[in-house]
Amino acid sequence: MKLFQKIFRYLPFSLKCKMVDLLLKRKGIEIKEAKTKEELEQVYHLRWEVYGGEGYIDPSKYPDQKLHDKYDSHSTIFLAIKKRKLIGTIRVVHCSEMGFPTENAFNILDFPFSREEAVEISKLCATKRFRGGIVSLGLLEKALEYSKKQNVKYWLLGTSPKLLKYFEMWCRMIPKLLPTGPPRLEHLKERITAERYFQKVRLLPYVLEIGKIE
Repeated sequence: MKLFQKIFRYLPFSLKCKMVDLLLKRKGIEIKEAKTKEELEQVYHLRWEVYGGEGYIDPSKYPDQKLHDKYDSHSTIFLAIKKRKLIGTIRVVHCSEMGFPTENAFNILDFPFSREEAVEISKLCATKRFRGGIVSLGLLEKALEYSKKQNVKYWLLGTSPKLLKYFEMWCRMIPKLLPTGPPRLEHLKERITAERYFQKVRLLPYVLEIGKIE
């Protein structure tokens, strides 16, 4: 896997896409945008299932078995499907008056980009059997293609150093760690929907200049 990561990282973007598309096809996995209410409901349930199973949230606090927030109404959500079953998802959060999730959860001291040229990538998750590997790469590919068509220049990421490898594989640069100060009360309140996530995982804010990916 490490050798594949090294080789994949330095391939041209178009060749990476062809390779990922081929692997997805061989495994019978389809990546598409969530369009219907039913698809979104399935996404929210999958998030609840994955985050609850990993101990990132208290499942009992979500009696409807759905994990969603205020940013979903300003997001484009993609699905990974195998044999008509949802196995993974990712969302692209657009700039709005609410700001970005990571922006509101961290006391970020400096933004080296225009918010109008940025989106946030979040809620990347998959069922245990399909976690990591080609499903994550396929979801990120779809998010990248979509972002480029929308003339997005930057990705804002609230993720762990461990998961950065999936983002780094799509480019030849390392996401830039944004400078932060101690979180204030409003930042701590923003983390409530995934409070255990922040306790269990070393989450940090990064920015990735996807406009340079080619």
